[in-house]
Amino acid sequence: MLTHNLNDILGMIRLLSLSAFDSFFNGGFTPVECTLESFRKMDGSAGKELSVSCRIDTALPAAVSCKNDCFYLHAEKNSACLRIPLLESTLKYFYPDYRNYYYLPDEDMAIHKSVAFYVDASHREKAKAANCYGKKTGMFLPQYEEVITPALSAHYKAPLLYFEWKDTFEKDLTLIKRYCMHILQILQKGI
Repeated sequence: MLTHNLNDILGMIRLLSLSAFDSFFNGGFTPVECTLESFRKMDGSAGKELSVSCRIDTALPAAVSCKNDCFYLHAEKNSACLRIPLLESTLKYFYPDYRNYYYLPDEDMAIHKSVAFYVDASHREKAKAANCYGKKTGMFLPQYEEVITPALSAHYKAPLLYFEWKDTFEKDLTLIKRYCMHILQILQKGI
């Protein structure tokens, strides 16, 4: 019986190294570098992606790679790299208080009632939640919930949200870590 218990204990000690994965996916890392890189898409067109290099606090016992439609992760030993393609498009910011807005069909945008007063009544209509938005054109990074504000989307109630890429983002390591934590949680859930 003593030998059996000793083998169990020795086996458990070898399993302890697996806790490094839990530590990593729960924030045991530090972003080191964040760069915007160009790449070729499958259709041959040019695209841009964010590459985030991280130092892992506790060395992983084995390499891990995973991806979904928006994110790619490769981690081994004490380093990890996240790659996130940027979307170059025009997205919509939906105003939360649509009852205080009018929708202008000719301009395809909503404006506040205080300004809409100056627009001919035949060129405006009361806004609904689905058409109460302003538009923004630029480069955007994906997020599944509003981690970084303001959150924009392609249409009302879209499951995937975005935030605008700004050059200052790559210098803000606190914000980068928060975004990376969101990505790791999504990848861990398998979304």
